[in-house]
Order: sequence, then C-alpha cells, then structure tokens
Amino acid sequence: IATVPSPAAIGISMPTPNPRLKVAIIGGGMFFDDIIGQSFKDFMRGGIGGALTSIGMSHLASAVADVGIDVCAVGTRSEKSGTAGRIAGWFAEDFPDRTIDACYGESVWKDLLAKHKPDVLFVATPDHVHSQPILDALDAGVDRKSTRLNSSHTDIPRMPSSA
Repeated sequence: IATVPSPAAIGISMPTPNPRLKVAIIGGGMFFDDIIGQSFKDFMRGGIGGALTSIGMSHLASAVADVGIDVCAVGTRSEKSGTAGRIAGWFAEDFPDRTIDACYGESVWKDLLAKHKPDVLFVATPDHVHSQPILDALDAGVDRKSTRLNSSHTDIPRMPSSA
C-alpha cells in the first residue's frame, strides 16, 4: 500500500489561517481570455485546491483549500493597445469589489514588482520575453509561473549578482 506524504513532508506549509496569494500578471495575448484569465477567475472564486485534481495532485488539496487568490495587477507593454485596461475591466465584471491595477511599459514587470509586491508573478508574454521578468521576479524574492513550464525558457541559470 502506497503512502501519500503529508503536505508538510514535501515542503508545503500554510503558516497563517486563510492565507491569500497576491498575483500580478504580465501579458494578455491570445490565450488570456479563454484559458489564463478564466483560470484566474476560477482561482479567485474558489482558490487553487480544486485545480489540483486536473494535475494528479488532489491529495494535496486539503493543504491549500483555504488559500485565496487575489489578482492585484495586469501589465502589458503598450498603453495604446489598452490590453491591460481591458483585462482589468474584464475581471471587474465578475469581481466588482476588487481593484486590479492596469499597468503599461516596456519593462512593466519592474513596476508591478515594486508597486504591488506580489507573491507570484505570472508571466504570460511571448516566449522570447519570458527570461528577464522571471529573473527580476526571482531577484525580488517573488515566485514565478510561466505559461511554458516545460520550456527551456523557464530553466534559466542564475547569474552571480556581480555579473
């Protein structure tokens, strides 16, 4: 009989009751409305526990059942396109009581990291733009999640700070 390790045994700890993860998202391209955005709306409604079933980790659901997700900001490069504002408004349709900041800029993730201090930076940019936001998020002490988890773009070697 196989024994499932406890969440603590595999490094999952929830030190505070009803913890919340503050998430900043950069990018809002072709998969955002149908996949990425919908997933975050589901997380905001019901946390992340339910999503673990789809990746074969339902045995950990109780450890994260009370973890809430708050999207605090969406950032995209071009203010002219208005994508971040459109996405923030799209979230507001379902969550009118939550404020999601729309941010713009060539290095928008730097502003998001400094202003919002998210727990997680979700990188939904084109593949060739993943590296620097991820490195900057790691340097800021933020976890990162990329839309290309199995891609070499997320396996970025750490450079010494003196480099």
